[in-house]
Amino acid sequence: MWHWKAGRENPVGWVDDKRHIISHKPLANDRAYSLGGYATVYITRLMDQGTSAYAPRVAPGTFKGDIVGSYEPPTPSASLADVRGKAKHDGKTWTLEMSRKFNTGYGDDTVLNHTGDNRCAIAILDDELYWRHSVSPLLILRFVPTNGTDK
Repeated sequence: MWHWKAGRENPVGWVDDKRHIISHKPLANDRAYSLGGYATVYITRLMDQGTSAYAPRVAPGTFKGDIVGSYEPPTPSASLADVRGKAKHDGKTWTLEMSRKFNTGYGDDTVLNHTGDNRCAIAILDDELYWRHSVSPLLILRFVPTNGTDK
């Protein structure tokens, strides 16, 4: 799961790399979801291994200006350093471009099929408290070489 936030990741050009673990049994730090009263599943969202591209900044003890950033931008490492992303806002909408190797070599990443179908979905969150969001139906992502190679 790639997780990008305009205010946190866009300035530094990285995208969070996470994964969901879904189980019929409780997990550490999970959330329980009822499946229509027929069953319950437990989902936990884990950050990939490595150093994140952001770290919470300690609140200043004295006035530092009208706007103070909430995060420090450390350099990510390991599996948290394999997805790049940058976006532009035209005053109405965002355009986001992300990139990653098909096979990162990390066990916590899915290998993307560069010659066939990749099932995925896109979710858009339009506030900071998780209240307004939408999720696409299942999408099929296919890669088409543009320069005669499929590296």
